[in-house]
Amino acid sequence: MKKIRKVVLVVSVPALAVSLGLVGAGIASAASGGANTAATGKAKPATVSHAKACKKLWAVVNSDGTKARAGCPSTTSDELRTGNYEVIFNKSVVNCAYEATLGLSGSAGGQPPGMVGVAGRDGNADGVFIDTYDNTGTDAEQGFHLVVSC
Repeated sequence: MKKIRKVVLVVSVPALAVSLGLVGAGIASAASGGANTAATGKAKPATVSHAKACKKLWAVVNSDGTKARAGCPSTTSDELRTGNYEVIFNKSVVNCAYEATLGLSGSAGGQPPGMVGVAGRDGNADGVFIDTYDNTGTDAEQGFHLVVSC
């Protein structure tokens, strides 16, 4: 009697989506010449991360735009101009919810009063744009805590 073996290939949906996303990002980067000239006008090289997509999408950012800490080591932050920041994760956050609150990165001191607004980063599916204001509504450098829920 002859034995028949079945071979079944199993690919998880998240793994397939990440793989297709990385390929698509590479193609888009090559087609655009690799430059990202979003709101600041600064050219940034396009990069494709081959790291595992982060599941801990949060960051604590200082008023100067430097990252104090984050849920993933690959998360970056930058101050684009006074009171305007971007936080970039290593996965798309387009269909996610963004929540930010003003706050210091340490355990001492007092946070000045103000307001914060969030939106998806124009031109970068992996990013969040953050606006911080003082209590009069003027753009101001303020530290913040950001959580992204997908």
